Amino acid sequence: MFFLKGPQGIQIINFVFSFILLLEVCLKVSKSERFIIWIGENLEESLRVFVMFIVGLNCSYFFSRLTFHLVNSQGL
Repeated sequence: MFFLKGPQGIQIINFVFSFILLLEVCLKVSKSERFIIWIGENLEESLRVFVMFIVGLNCSYFFSRLTFHLVNSQGL
């Protein structure tokens, strides 16, 4: 994949896939009973989803930066 798309292509593909996967997981977590009890039952559903969206976005950014450093350390 690296030779086909180059370093920037790998980073973009990694961000898109990780964002989609993490967003799905975070949306399911935001609707779970345990999370609702932990964060507070009086918080609206849209705010719970927003909190988990921000968590997913931060995780995607972390994985993108990790991929960036891994690809650049290859020296290709």
